Amino acid sequence: MDSDHPTREQLEQRIAELIASRDRFRDMVERTSDWVWEVDRNARYSYVSPRVRDLLGREPADLIGITPFDIMPPDEAERVGEIFADIAAYRESFARIENICLHADGRELVMETSGVPIFGPDGEFVGYRGVDRDITERKQNEISLRLEKDFSTTLIQASPAFIVAIDPAGKTLLMNESMRRELGYTQDQGAVFTILLPLSDADDRANERSVASHEPVKGTGRILVVDDEQSVRDFIQTSMQNLGYTVTTCAEGAEGVEYFREHHREIDLVILDLIMPKMSGQDAFGKMKEIDPNVRVLVSSGFIRTQATGQMLDEGARELLSKPFKIAELSEAVARHIRRDSHQ
Repeated sequence: MDSDHPTREQLEQRIAELIASRDRFRDMVERTSDWVWEVDRNARYSYVSPRVRDLLGREPADLIGITPFDIMPPDEAERVGEIFADIAAYRESFARIENICLHADGRELVMETSGVPIFGPDGEFVGYRGVDRDITERKQNEISLRLEKDFSTTLIQASPAFIVAIDPAGKTLLMNESMRRELGYTQDQGAVFTILLPLSDADDRANERSVASHEPVKGTGRILVVDDEQSVRDFIQTSMQNLGYTVTTCAEGAEGVEYFREHHREIDLVILDLIMPKMSGQDAFGKMKEIDPNVRVLVSSGFIRTQATGQMLDEGARELLSKPFKIAELSEAVARHIRRDSHQ
């Protein structure tokens, strides 16, 4: 027998191998969580895996001979049909095209479709083979997260409180509108902040030696403290009074301006918080300057040199006190800038 032609046994063995390969492929297809399909050159289903029962509630036999667009809402069928026509015209593969399919009960499901062209032995295009994956839950989660984010962003931006989120390097990730207005930043401006955290007990003990010779400076004079934080007002008032100063406190910018209007001839120094509700420290400073152009002001802030503090310093504020400050630091700044011809 001609050695170029296979024997009967060889043909039977090859057929058996092909059948086994087909069975393995079909077994794999039927076990996968994805829906495997084939369409002919007219985009009509020629094969549909049993998985379609679980995904769409439809029998495979019911889909044979119809197109994928027949199980889509009309508008979606038109949209996806235009996309597929361009792909098929060039016999291209495609991946992860999102589309909406109708379940047998009428529900809309979001599918992710991928496919490759099929060619016959002579190279003729005969259709596409591909898979569909149900991504409805994933898309719903994405929408929910987006809505939650939009809702949270709306609340943050609408809040009258000052809200900022920063990364470990101090770069601003988010700043709400209230804080942006207060600090003088426009929407397209970035900001870098240095965060001042309270010292731990260990840090305090480690620094005790370095400040042992850094004693608070005593003095006299009348100080006005304007800060919306009760703890800060109490700290400054107690500390400075113990060092010999007379201290008056106000909890709001407007209150501080009115007190200054009535007593500015007696006040030798103002310690003014930058960020306060209603009237900011920057606005209060401007009004105090209208009353007394020579007012001496120390700016108190938890931020180091923002645009607002920079403007205040340029306009005559004496120094920036960065919170949290220690008594020695505070007393030295007060001693440097308090009016010497104090009215006691």
